[in-house]
Amino acid sequence: MPNVSDRPKTYKKPALEDVDPITNYIPASVLDKFDERQLARFKKVRKFVEFECLPLDTIFLQESILFEYKNDWETCPVIITLRKKLESYGLHKMFVPMDHGGYDNSLNENWEIVNMVEFAMIAFLVGRSVIASYLFHLDDLINMGTIQVLLRHGCTNHEIWVRMINDLVSNNIKSCLMVSERDVAGSDALNTQTKCRIIEGKENEADSMMVLNGEKWFIKDAHDSEVWLILCVTEPEEGNIYRKHSLCLVNRNDVPPYTTKIETIDTNEGIGNFYQVTFKDCKVPLNIVGERGEGYQILQTKSSITRLFQCLKLCGMGQESLRLSNKRAAERKVFGSKLQKSECFKFELAHWRIKVETCKLLCFNAAIKCDYEGVKAAREEIGMVKAVTPKEISSLVDWSIQLHGCYGLCPTRTPLSHMWQVSRSSRINDAPDESLIAQLGRLEISNYNKFQKTYDQELLALAGK
Repeated sequence: MPNVSDRPKTYKKPALEDVDPITNYIPASVLDKFDERQLARFKKVRKFVEFECLPLDTIFLQESILFEYKNDWETCPVIITLRKKLESYGLHKMFVPMDHGGYDNSLNENWEIVNMVEFAMIAFLVGRSVIASYLFHLDDLINMGTIQVLLRHGCTNHEIWVRMINDLVSNNIKSCLMVSERDVAGSDALNTQTKCRIIEGKENEADSMMVLNGEKWFIKDAHDSEVWLILCVTEPEEGNIYRKHSLCLVNRNDVPPYTTKIETIDTNEGIGNFYQVTFKDCKVPLNIVGERGEGYQILQTKSSITRLFQCLKLCGMGQESLRLSNKRAAERKVFGSKLQKSECFKFELAHWRIKVETCKLLCFNAAIKCDYEGVKAAREEIGMVKAVTPKEISSLVDWSIQLHGCYGLCPTRTPLSHMWQVSRSSRINDAPDESLIAQLGRLEISNYNKFQKTYDQELLALAGK
C-alpha cells in the first residue's frame, strides 16, 4: 500500500464490498444464476444486516427477555426503529420464493416473487442476525410455508383464500401447523388420528361444514395464530393409507366457544411457545387445502420448503458463529499469546469453515433442483440438507460457546445460546434426523433396484444381438 503522501487525491478508503465482496458468500457453482439486479439486492440485504441489525442483536435479546415481548415483537422499540430503516433500503416487501411455476406479483402489492435460489441466498444472509429474521419474516417459516401451500394448491373457498394470502403476506396475521399428536409417533404423519367429519350443504357448497375431533400437541404459537392448518383423517374408508388425510384450513375466529381447549406446554421458553389443542365437536365452515385426500402429499411439499430455507438460515448462523469465534480469539490471550495464533484454534476454525461451506453447497444444490424440476423432484436433496445441516451447525455453535466460556451462555450478551437452541431444535422439527436418514436409505435402495433391473434387461438385450 502506498504511503499517505503518495496517494492520489481521489483515493478513497475501501468499502466493505471492496474488501469482502458479496460474491465471497455465493458458491461458484450458482454465481451464474444471478444477474446484476439480484446481486445488487444481495448487497443491500447484506449491508442492512451488517450495519443495522448485527450491532443491535444483543439489545434486541435484552429487551425481549427483560420486557417479555414474547410474540408481540412489533411493539419492541428496536423492531419499530429498524422497520423504518428497512423501507429506506427498499427491502420492506416480503420475498416469496416460487419454483418454475411462478405467480402473478399483482395478487399482493406487499410481496415480491423471487426464484428459489435467490431466496436461498437471502435466507443465508438474513440468518446471520436474530433481529433480521424477524424483520424479513423469516423468524418462523410456518407462515412462509402456509403461503406456499395456499399459492400452489388453493382451497375450497376462493374469497377466503385471497384474503388469507393478503393478510399473511402483509404480516397482519400468523398461522400455525397442527400435525403432531401426543399418543402417536410424530415422525410419521400417517399416524394422525384427529378426525374431520364433513357435512355437505343442502343448498350449495358454501353451506358445507366440517366437525373436528381430536388432540394436537406441541403446536407452535397456536394461541397467537388466526390461521390453523390441521392434518385430519377425512377419508377413513379409503384403502390407500396415503389418501386418508386432508389439510383443513380453519380461521380461528370461526371456531365456536367451548369446542377447543388450548393449554400451554412448559418448555421454559427455551425453544418457543408451544401448546396442546383439543377439539371436541368443533364445527367450522368447510375449507380444505387442495383436494380431499391430498393432505399427506401437500404436507410433504410444505415440509420440504420450510426444511430447505430453515437450513439456509442455519448456514447463516454458522457463518456468524465463525465470525464471533474469530473476534473472541483475537481479543483473548492465553499463556502470553493471542488465542487466534493457537494451532488448535486454527485447525478447528478451518474444520468448521469447511463444514459451513459443505452445508451451503448442499442447500444451494437443492434450491437449484427445486427451480428446474420442482420441489417434489428435489425431495432427496432436501432430505440430505435436513439430515446434515442442523447437526453440523449445532455442533459448530456448541464449539463457539465453548470458546467463549460462560460468556457464551449469557442470552443477553451474545446470540450464541439462541443460535444453539434454534439449531438443536431443528434436528427434531419437521421429522427427526433418524427418520430422514432412513427415508434417504429407502430412496437409495429403490433407485438402485430400478437401475439394476434396467441394466440387466439392457445387458440381456445386447447379449441377444
